[in-house]
Amino acid sequence: MTVRELVMLGGAGPRRRRSAAREVGARLRAALSQALGRDSATLSILAADRVVTIRGEVRSLDQISRASRVIDGFGGDLEAINLIRLRGTAVRGSTC
Repeated sequence: MTVRELVMLGGAGPRRRRSAAREVGARLRAALSQALGRDSATLSILAADRVVTIRGEVRSLDQISRASRVIDGFGGDLEAINLIRLRGTAVRGSTC
């Protein structure tokens, strides 16, 4: 079953959509784990309906790029919000 089919379960009730969202989240976690190795453990994935939010920190820009390619590969009608950032780059207010 494709991600699009999982997300677009025609006529499915709320329980079925939640189940599909969890499955998409699990598949995305597995794909990110393969692409990022142990750094994927720092990522949190929230999947609901057709929206998946991925947040966390990684050690390099290369890992952000690899994660983005994985996330983009899920495509379809899935809206992915990628909030992955480089470890140690928190914004702490401005000094104007």
